[in-house]
Amino acid sequence: MLKIIVDIIIFAIAIIGIRNFSFGFFLALVSGILFPPYVRFVAGPINLAINDFILLALTLSFLLNRPWKMFNDRLCFPRKLMAYFLFYYGTSFLLILLSSDLTPFDYQISSYLKTLGQNGLFIFFAYYALKNFKLSHLDILFNCAAVAGLYGIFVYITKFNPFIDALSNLYVGENRFEFFLEQIRGGLVGRTSGTLDHPLTWGQMWGVLLSLYFIYKNYISRKVVLYAFPILAVGNIVFSGSRTSIVVLCCILGFYLFSIGRKKMLKYSVLVILSFFVLLIPLRNIQYTEGLVKYVEAGLFFWDNTYSDAADINGSSVSMRSEQLETALIIASNNPIGGLGFNSVKYFTTSSFDGMRGFESVIFTKIVEQGILGLILYFISLSIFISWVFKYVSNDKRLLWIGYFFSYFVSIVFTGIQNTWIFFFFSSFFVIAQQKFFFKRHA
Repeated sequence: MLKIIVDIIIFAIAIIGIRNFSFGFFLALVSGILFPPYVRFVAGPINLAINDFILLALTLSFLLNRPWKMFNDRLCFPRKLMAYFLFYYGTSFLLILLSSDLTPFDYQISSYLKTLGQNGLFIFFAYYALKNFKLSHLDILFNCAAVAGLYGIFVYITKFNPFIDALSNLYVGENRFEFFLEQIRGGLVGRTSGTLDHPLTWGQMWGVLLSLYFIYKNYISRKVVLYAFPILAVGNIVFSGSRTSIVVLCCILGFYLFSIGRKKMLKYSVLVILSFFVLLIPLRNIQYTEGLVKYVEAGLFFWDNTYSDAADINGSSVSMRSEQLETALIIASNNPIGGLGFNSVKYFTTSSFDGMRGFESVIFTKIVEQGILGLILYFISLSIFISWVFKYVSNDKRLLWIGYFFSYFVSIVFTGIQNTWIFFFFSSFFVIAQQKFFFKRHA
């Protein structure tokens, strides 16, 4: 029954995408909050991952609806976005030629072409779709996210995730991360992953959602969602059990406070401090609250292992990250320029690399796969993309957008990219929907 419902939802998104290119792309982004990436559309001979199936529908819609018609039938594309595209995929191909021979060349090329075909098309589609996007539709995103957030809290309280259990058994054969529901970290008993499969993914996703909330909260129509959303975000970030997500939360809130002006910042800061003393200090000696405070402290003071030890958290520490960085450099030492090869971590599997655990930083992954040069080029490509986005950011939103990018980079540096990149990357394209004369000035 669940498979039929999932297939109907995916098929409905595809049909909507064919009829309305812009709205279909938006729903594809929303589906990234509601479904883990292993969900597939299976009907007869068709057996495709959800993103691949929707991509096919959007490709058909792009050809049928011709969203570039507003350009006098010319396929126009902003120069800076094209510069990012050419730089990132051009240098990625160059690094394949410079990589070691440990990862088969044909595997690297096939992985590269698949990435180019999928992500590259999505970049073109995002530009045309979200330029024509109605920002009032963001109300749908926040409402769906709020429902998912309530479910995330439910999972934490009940220590039971029937949605992911059913999807995992249906598409993977087992729930590989069920043990997180009972994991104890300080006073935190259990970790929620909500509608996604891993708590780290859930915490990272909610960091992106909270950033988007502060940027686009004026488009939320229901007051209950408007006021409840940040509470749900904070709750799901804390209950994900990710200390990095707590650091990210502080970054997001810090940028928000600085963006609202001195008077409001002082007012809200005083309220937060008073709430801390009124609610937490008197309850510190209660066993659960004491443990929860220690868990939060372990996140805020992540560089000091004594806080992690006090909270009985045996997860990643600064010293462990240093060891992983050293190991990554050793692995790539035979070819520090090009690394082991494009997508080599997936080829060898993470368990093949002793001491790297889950490659819990984008830095480790890039060094191993594409060497020191690849890491440098990766961040240069991101700076090109960010500079394109900031051409269209209004002054009153500038600090919030800085917080959007900065907080996510903090997250991927400390925990790696947890299947949230597509949602994060293409959500930043919402900014062009506000540019009425965008094409005339920057096409």
